[in-house]
Amino acid sequence: MPKVLIVDDEEDYRLLMKIALSDGRYDVRTASSGREAIDVGTRYRPDVVVADWMLKNHIHGLHVVETLRAITPDIRSILVTGFASSDLRTAATRAQVTDFIDKPFERDRIQASVQQAVDAKPTRTSNPALGIIEVSPDGSIVFANGRAKELLDDTDAGRGAANLSDVFSSETVTDLDLACDRWIPAPPRSAKSLSWCVRSQKPVEGGGRLVIIRRASEPPRHHTLVEMLLGVEDRRPVLWPFDGRVLVLDTDALLRRAIVGTLEDCGTACYATDSVSHAMRLMKKDEGLTYVILDFEMPTGTPAQAVEKITKLRRDIIIIGTSALYHREEFAALGVERFLQKPWLVADLISSIQRRIDRCSDCGLSLPLRHPAPEEVGESWMCAFCGSRYCAILDDSLPPEIVRHARRPD
Repeated sequence: MPKVLIVDDEEDYRLLMKIALSDGRYDVRTASSGREAIDVGTRYRPDVVVADWMLKNHIHGLHVVETLRAITPDIRSILVTGFASSDLRTAATRAQVTDFIDKPFERDRIQASVQQAVDAKPTRTSNPALGIIEVSPDGSIVFANGRAKELLDDTDAGRGAANLSDVFSSETVTDLDLACDRWIPAPPRSAKSLSWCVRSQKPVEGGGRLVIIRRASEPPRHHTLVEMLLGVEDRRPVLWPFDGRVLVLDTDALLRRAIVGTLEDCGTACYATDSVSHAMRLMKKDEGLTYVILDFEMPTGTPAQAVEKITKLRRDIIIIGTSALYHREEFAALGVERFLQKPWLVADLISSIQRRIDRCSDCGLSLPLRHPAPEEVGESWMCAFCGSRYCAILDDSLPPEIVRHARRPD
């Protein structure tokens, strides 16, 4: 029986969709927030997710879809929104969403959409970049996704491993609690010389947890996705600490709307557009507009042309590039040093503006460092856990337990 997860923070719509799908053809579960949807979905592993786009708090509908796709890449998704426009539908198509439904809608509309999603070919067939394992309280492996099975093939136990103790030494299994806030080295049992790193969820109700594995040679990307997946509490402040206003220049109307709503909730005014010419008019009119979040994918022209026009008009503007990680170096070549990997949270944006190095790029440990401003001279610092080196400024105003994560090179 196909499994369907419904995510909506409006109880009436959540109930309407559940009733519409309670005809015996589907196994249906519901969630009232993005956080709850991820917590439920990681164990439930639905075939179809029906998610409201504009959920409360910082995890929106597409965050839910992308996070659950890290576990099951062939998941089908339906986005529901009360903000209807043609470019929203276009953006939903680009995000491989099976269907896009405008609120309000009738019962037969949601029934037809879910059945269409069930019948559709999987949106993604390749294995995700994250190797994810679900374990029971005694360490038994309940589930391993495609990427995890690929990695397990190189171990002595193979992809049929029944317990974490078959994969790792007892010391590593015991130390999983240390992996709740950073990557830890975890060599598996193997005749080959393998070096892995592990992140772990805190034990949930019942004692089980998710464990993420990767080769140590692979960069620890997707920090935001990993932390949403594991339910890591973000201890960084999310209220907007700056005076300047923000302009979002992005082709994805869904994302623009979500960013504007979230930033306004944090206390700042925010504009959004997919047009460089419109952005230029806004910058001319509003001297308090200080930050531009620039997507790499432009509807017309190139990022280089957009950066040139923005900096020529307003040299005081701070540009933050955003895209998939592989465009980061291209932004840097254009002089755009601040970067946000999609998907990102407001805390990531704030850290980028503040030039903070919040997490070690190699092990994920929280760091009390920031990039030096143009008039400052950076000093050499090391991650106290893995030894990665940074030319940075120490922020000793952070809690002592975070400040201790950076040390001088020997």
